[in-house]
Amino acid sequence: MALYLRSSWLLSILLIFFIACLPGVVMSGPAKEWMAESCNEAEIEKLQKESHARLSPKIRNILNRDYHGWFFSKNCVSPYSSPSDVESPHFISGDFDSNGHTDYAVLIGHADKFLFLVFFKKAGEFKIQILRTGHDEDIPYMDIHLILYKKDSTGAYLDNGDETKYFVYPHDSFKFWWGTTSDVYIFERGSFKVLDMGD
Repeated sequence: MALYLRSSWLLSILLIFFIACLPGVVMSGPAKEWMAESCNEAEIEKLQKESHARLSPKIRNILNRDYHGWFFSKNCVSPYSSPSDVESPHFISGDFDSNGHTDYAVLIGHADKFLFLVFFKKAGEFKIQILRTGHDEDIPYMDIHLILYKKDSTGAYLDNGDETKYFVYPHDSFKFWWGTTSDVYIFERGSFKVLDMGD
């Protein structure tokens, strides 16, 4: 009986892996989380290289100057297996302050900590704002989603009474989703307002 259960469990895992590899298949829930934890080094390195290639060269130069030795986390949450509004496991872009220029929210590792940075483009130059920083011994293996919400789209959150409240995003905004942490950042009156979306 025990051997049968072990065999069934192994077959289930192999089936999940096979389905995940089929073109066009998008996984979610526990299956997707399992795949994220089991991602191989080749896929992780591929995602890091893709993010490096797609990130603005000006931002890369600033990071090289101000955070020498910085790196993208070894995050294997692929933009192809995440929601359609995920641009990259490592950064996301939008016009966060509605000034007509593309801004970036970027997650990096540096030494023994992680930094979540926003680069605002103003007058042709990028200005940096640190949104979040912290220490974590598992920094290279962070599993974080950065999700974009476009201006004028509808959002929802639970108030203190667990009642659902709806609102319209005044600018392009984004969610920082890490384990049980789920915060939405909305730029208002010169600074970011943070909505705790729970898990």
